Amino acid sequence: MTDHRARARALADEALRRGDAVGWFETLYREVDGDWARIPWADLSPNPHVAEWLAADLGDRSARTALVVGCGLGDDAEAVAARGYRVVAFDVAPTAIEGCRRRYPETRVEYRVADLFDPPSDWAGGFDLVVEVNTLQVLPDARRVQAMGRIADFVAPGGTLLVVARGREENDEPGRMPWPLTRRELRAFADAGLVEGRFEDFHDDETPPVRRFRATWCRPGEGRASVDAGSGRRGKRNAADRRPRERDPMADDGNEDAASRPVLEVPPEARRTLLEIARRAIASFLDRGEIPPWRTESPELLQPRATFVTLWRREVDELRGCRGEPFARRPLIESVVHMAIASATDDPRFPPVTIEEVPGLRIGISALTPIAPIRPEEIEVGRHGLLIVRGRDAGLLLPEVPARYGWSRKEFLSGICEKAGLPEGAWQAMGVELYGFETEEWSEEG
Repeated sequence: MTDHRARARALADEALRRGDAVGWFETLYREVDGDWARIPWADLSPNPHVAEWLAADLGDRSARTALVVGCGLGDDAEAVAARGYRVVAFDVAPTAIEGCRRRYPETRVEYRVADLFDPPSDWAGGFDLVVEVNTLQVLPDARRVQAMGRIADFVAPGGTLLVVARGREENDEPGRMPWPLTRRELRAFADAGLVEGRFEDFHDDETPPVRRFRATWCRPGEGRASVDAGSGRRGKRNAADRRPRERDPMADDGNEDAASRPVLEVPPEARRTLLEIARRAIASFLDRGEIPPWRTESPELLQPRATFVTLWRREVDELRGCRGEPFARRPLIESVVHMAIASATDDPRFPPVTIEEVPGLRIGISALTPIAPIRPEEIEVGRHGLLIVRGRDAGLLLPEVPARYGWSRKEFLSGICEKAGLPEGAWQAMGVELYGFETEEWSEEG
């Protein structure tokens, strides 16, 4: 692998001296003459981080389109197609595309020779899912931002972009190609009109481990609600990986912090709408494996909000499931759809809800204000919810929990420690981070 990577670097360096950022790919593919193991990035199997994300990609994909950027020898494209998407996959190297067609003669994927910097005009806004794996990290800085703009242009309204790349800190040396990316660089997707969803920062299982980013962005607009997949993560996380920062993805250099953005209160009619959508989403997913489309122009429903959805058995007022997300990464209406399905299917404390149970459920929704650091003496029981983080351990309790049990502030702090699997007084220890938030809560009548 070392010799193969050295050859790729030599070809890239030579091409860059000529001012050509992508021409060396075809040269390398031709040189190996079908011995694909000599291509440094050709594992001849789907990227594991893409495969993991796809495995958790819920919902109906039969009418959804996907584009795989820089598809190489086609393994990721075939994995996406196997999940039900109608896939277009492209590469700038004709020999690579020929290799895809030879390796997968019965493929349903449409393989195309195309240049990321000069793509077909009809691809703009044309795909529900766009997959970019390791292409950006082999492009020089000057072309990378342009490439990210092109990639973002492919995402349809309501669509999702999935990116997998090597990662580094701002002050780390980038080293030699492939160049790890920084979180700051990836903000170019937000500049291009996308909204950041889940961002995962982890080390993989290679020897030695390689730091990776796996992240999703969505384009606001009418469309299918796409479940934010990728609940698992390969490899070990650094302590910093779980440190919450409730910030706008672009707000790191004097821009407005998410915690300071005004939150629009959810009016009664919108609350009723969200409860109806949550019930419809649960029933549709359990009955047909489909996520129903949603459509709204309400600014209250389109504002980014984090939510928790709780299910109770109506007759006995007994908890049946609760799932949520603490950070505002998508529109309120989409978060409710996602968390309603998760509460019915993915609460590890309970077996999945059956379709027969749905009429007997009562649904509750909690919409969170942005999470922000809080001092213990500032906590008001019944008003504040808490999130505690120490390294890889974290726990969250909604404001209703201490109110329900009649806890004091100290008991609330002990309870959040227990929720995170920490010692009772861990909230006082060095290295423990405490965050507070408030909620708007409403539910169906009992």
